[in-house]
Amino acid sequence: MENEVIKKKRISKDKLIIIALFLFSFLLRLIFKNAGLFHFDSYADARTVEQILETGKMQYSYSYGSPTTMVTVFIFFLIDHLISGATKAEGAYFFVTFLTASLSIVLIYLLTKRILKSRYIGIASAIFFSINPVFLAATTYPKTHSISILFALLGGYLLLKSADKNSLKYLILSGLSFGLNIGTRPDGILYILPFALLYFSPKIRNKSL
Repeated sequence: MENEVIKKKRISKDKLIIIALFLFSFLLRLIFKNAGLFHFDSYADARTVEQILETGKMQYSYSYGSPTTMVTVFIFFLIDHLISGATKAEGAYFFVTFLTASLSIVLIYLLTKRILKSRYIGIASAIFFSINPVFLAATTYPKTHSISILFALLGGYLLLKSADKNSLKYLILSGLSFGLNIGTRPDGILYILPFALLYFSPKIRNKSL
């Protein structure tokens, strides 16, 4: 009974930490929000999403296509269009960038806490990653980076879950998430390597070295 109470308290504390990290990261990006789509990639992606609504057919961005980005942003753009009548995808793309960046920070916390067995290191790592000038600058305007990182970290988190629980379901979901990551940015395949090392090496995964 006592163990269950302690466990519930830990879960509640984790929930509060997760909510706080998410809100902190989202508001930080909202404060430093860029004035518009000053980057060519951002404009090209937003225009492609708008063309999906205009044509009723799947469209792909220039270069590598980024189908995951197109579909993800389109879902939010469609909701915005149905609610407010929006005809431009700029607002939806900004929201998706802030949302995925903030969720990535949450996953940094969960992964770090899981690997290093320390809530405090997890919090410090998440905050540092959130305010890191490189990541912060790339997530104050619409771009594919935060979407790619979110699915990469989610894939890694699910992969470790699969190892912990010996679960095929988590393994399949992990593969799907990594696939969505690569569908955002092809170089996302590199994220698989460190997580694969953790998955196939129990000594590293469980810190028994």
